[in-house]
Amino acid sequence: MNFRGYTSDPAIHAADLAGSVPPELSLTWLSESRDRPLLIGIATTTAITSLVVTCRLASSCLTQKRLTPSDRLTLIATPLHLLHTLLSHRLLTLHASFHIEYLQYVTPPSTLSHIALLKHAAQLTQITALLLARLSGLAYFYSISTSPGPETNTRENLNSSLLLRGIRLVAGGVIFGGVIQGLRTFQVSADADGGVAAGVGDAGEGDAVFNASVSLLCGVLVFAIPSVMVWFGGHGGKIPGQKGGGVRGVVMGGVLATSLSLLRLSLARQSAVSLDPSWEYGPILAVQGAEVGMTLIAVSVPGIIPTLADCEIFLACDKLTKNKEILADCRIFFLVDGLDEFQEARDRQFSMTMKLKTGHSIPTETRSSVFQAGDFLSSKKAFDPGQRIKLQNLTMGDISEVVNQKLLRNS
Repeated sequence: MNFRGYTSDPAIHAADLAGSVPPELSLTWLSESRDRPLLIGIATTTAITSLVVTCRLASSCLTQKRLTPSDRLTLIATPLHLLHTLLSHRLLTLHASFHIEYLQYVTPPSTLSHIALLKHAAQLTQITALLLARLSGLAYFYSISTSPGPETNTRENLNSSLLLRGIRLVAGGVIFGGVIQGLRTFQVSADADGGVAAGVGDAGEGDAVFNASVSLLCGVLVFAIPSVMVWFGGHGGKIPGQKGGGVRGVVMGGVLATSLSLLRLSLARQSAVSLDPSWEYGPILAVQGAEVGMTLIAVSVPGIIPTLADCEIFLACDKLTKNKEILADCRIFFLVDGLDEFQEARDRQFSMTMKLKTGHSIPTETRSSVFQAGDFLSSKKAFDPGQRIKLQNLTMGDISEVVNQKLLRNS
């Protein structure tokens, strides 16, 4: 212990003994670190994101038996988010977020080069993961907008057409913004000479303020789409029940994701004018990961809702097909909200109804019930939550597409 303070970092002691550390610098100040809370925050965000995305993909597999384009984009973005987390952990363990004097006087040149390389990799990974996450949300909005609602008219068709064009334009803008951010990542400041400047501050991630500004603009554009859908009533007047709740959930998650983008821009501006940019790098790194994670969570909300809301109303009729004499209380659940394409769901409904109508072993008295059920489906009435189409005296062997189907709801 002396007037310069105390540190347990052996690297600082070695540099001090070698005379690399100026005598006016405090050893205690050199060893200051915020890495532990940053690592905990990054790990927590990644764990929550992984859990939500896993529930979303499991829901798609259970309810739809397939992955939608939105699911596939999320499936690619999630490993990239995990990779960004690993790179962030490595950067923090290399003390990339210590004071700039630590990097100047204590960190070896080889480690500085390693830090600069990892910063480029982390930034490119974050840009790619965020781009795919936003495109996943746009793919979901596009699938809803191309699905015909229960009632449409000329005005609603015009609104849907304008919305589709808007989604395409936003998708193009998001892709262009991602490419521009990637190109700017390779730029270094004019004073970066491949030494310390290449491993600290903005030089390691291109123009941080520019990238953060572009990211904020892209986020606002992406999450403005569901806001417009909710404001104007969706693709054709009303968004079906669970889809409507899903879109509103995306809006709420989008507000949080956009707030993180705004926070990232604020930190980047603060780092740009700071005399100690490496000290500001740690929080920026954590917010970048949280920005990707919150975007993935926001676009995964619609896929999680069926799992939470309807996990108890599935009916596995394939297990009953072996018994040809089941004649009581068969309840059929028609899946609409679990599919991205409303038309496909509707085709399944009526093809199954026709299957029942033409079934050779359906008793005569049951056929009238089947016709009534078909007429009820074709009418534009809404089902109340928990309501079921009840067909008495129905032979289960005549039902082919009833496995894991859900109750039709219209809000």
